[in-house]
Amino acid sequence: MAEQIALNTMTHAAALDSLRPLIKPRELAPDKISGSDPMRFLQSLREFADVPSRDLKNLADSSRFSEIDSGEYLSNEGEEESLNGFIVVSGKVAMLKNSSNGKELIVELLQAGDIFGLLLTLAADKLPYQLSARALQKSKVLWVPINSFVNLFKVQPRLSQDVVAYSLLCLHSSYKLARGLAHDRVEVRIAAVLSSLALKFSRSANTNQPYTLDFTRQQLADLTGTTPETAIRVTRAMQRDGLIDIKRPGVIRIVNLEALHELVDA
Repeated sequence: MAEQIALNTMTHAAALDSLRPLIKPRELAPDKISGSDPMRFLQSLREFADVPSRDLKNLADSSRFSEIDSGEYLSNEGEEESLNGFIVVSGKVAMLKNSSNGKELIVELLQAGDIFGLLLTLAADKLPYQLSARALQKSKVLWVPINSFVNLFKVQPRLSQDVVAYSLLCLHSSYKLARGLAHDRVEVRIAAVLSSLALKFSRSANTNQPYTLDFTRQQLADLTGTTPETAIRVTRAMQRDGLIDIKRPGVIRIVNLEALHELVDA
């Protein structure tokens, strides 16, 4: 595990390839994605896959599903700490931090199966919400009581290993995303978003295949604070330069991930 997450000693491409076994996109069965049974959904997540049913039952029985409309907030920064965290069941959710000028900075992007919204609530000293969470599209989440999750840690200490690995992945992804989005050049912002999306949202499990993202350029524009026209212009230029492939509507294939990283780090 230590070798897999030693990102500072590896190239970006090598680091991503080493993390792929840990971050393979969730391939949940339709009935689990639909959110009809908390127990079945939790068992479908790799973090809980090895937890005995008797230990997972209390967590499942105390959890509840909720549908979130596109643009709706699940939490707002500065609000009183909730007794519940959330796990994304379907859709996409952005975690946001307010800047001094009132703008929202995207800190992390969540997909189906992400438990980041649950981990944020595990501070020993209860604090107000440190981030806002907003649905990027119609989504479903499972609200999980923090006390039940903490109790599960007590009886299943091995669960912490997967949680630590997942947290390190989120930190790396958030750093790359935040660094790129802070740049003035829209080309760098779009490259940063594509790099971060590749880390967590790619459908490609084979390291020899391009990263494939189910994102539109409208969504890229929303994530980078630019217009759809600008996002189209920039992604067409990236395609001409051999960085990405956007021939299929709503699909972005990343052909040269290392070049995207170099653009962000330049």
